[in-house]
Amino acid sequence: MKKIFSLLFLFAVSYSIYAQPTEAVDFTVIDIDGVEHNLFTYLDAGKYVYIDFLLEG
Repeated sequence: MKKIFSLLFLFAVSYSIYAQPTEAVDFTVIDIDGVEHNLFTYLDAGKYVYIDFLLEG
């Protein structure tokens, strides 16, 4: 039973690491220095984008 669980766990971890999103919604933000950043500009340049939305409450 441990072997089956370990195999399923490894499969789930490897899938989540290599799964790529297929679509994104374009948006533009302005940083604290007033510079405008557009998501598709970075994606079209072949760059990786990590977005972290911090919610303070």
